[in-house]
Parts: sequence; structure tokens; C-alpha cells
Amino acid sequence: LRRGREGCPVWEGAEIKWDSGEISKVNIWELERMNPTLRKGRKSRGKSRQEPTEGHSAECLPSQIQQEISTSLLNIFDQNPQISEPFIEPVTDSIAPNYSSEIAVPMNLQMIVERLSFGFYRHPKAIISDLNLIAKNCEAYNG
Repeated sequence: LRRGREGCPVWEGAEIKWDSGEISKVNIWELERMNPTLRKGRKSRGKSRQEPTEGHSAECLPSQIQQEISTSLLNIFDQNPQISEPFIEPVTDSIAPNYSSEIAVPMNLQMIVERLSFGFYRHPKAIISDLNLIAKNCEAYNG
């Protein structure tokens, strides 16, 4: 696994070159949809940019915090095996027919723990988003 200059995995973000020539490294969790009313009055693209919202930063979530979250998730798995078992490993089409064609972005607890171990997440909202994705996928597939 290669790491970028800031120590964050290079595969988790992108570089944006602004009209001013400034280059920013961003993560998908930092991108937000621009308010359409702000966009209407702009004469040219890229002259101003929105500042990151509170809680967003260009740095990775500290590895100690990611390790603590990972340990907590593993403890939950151990304490509640009947509840967590269906969500630990990736869902396959042999277990859930047509799952891969019905669910565009699969997620499971094993992947979240793996991402935590590789320093993928840059802030807690990203972890919560992946946990919510598990629930949304379950609801979408099971109705």
C-alpha cells in the first residue's frame, strides 16, 4: 500500500487543480454538493471555492482512534454473533440470489474493519456512512 505525502492512502482521494493554479488533495468524504443558488451568480468557474465544513480536515483520522473503533466493532461482533454474523462478510449471489446486480455499492463489517486497519477513513462521518450503507443495502435487498 502506497501512501501519499500526508500519510493517507493515495487511493482514497484525488487532486483538484483550481483556476488559480493551487492544487488541493481531497477525499470523497470532503466533497459536498454546491448550493445551486451560489452557482447562479458566478461568472466563471473556479474563482472561489467553498471552505471545508466543520469537522472536515485534510489529515487522516488518527490511527489510534481508528484502532479503537476497530477493536470496538470486533467486540460487538463477539458479543452479538447472531445479530452481526450476516453483516460480517461480503454477501454473495449464492447466499442472496442477484445481490450483486441489485446492490450497486456493497458494504460489510469486515471491509470497514479492513479500511480502519489501512487508515482509509479521514473522519468519523465516513465510518458512519459505511455503517449506514450496510443497513440501506439490507433494506433495499430484503424490502
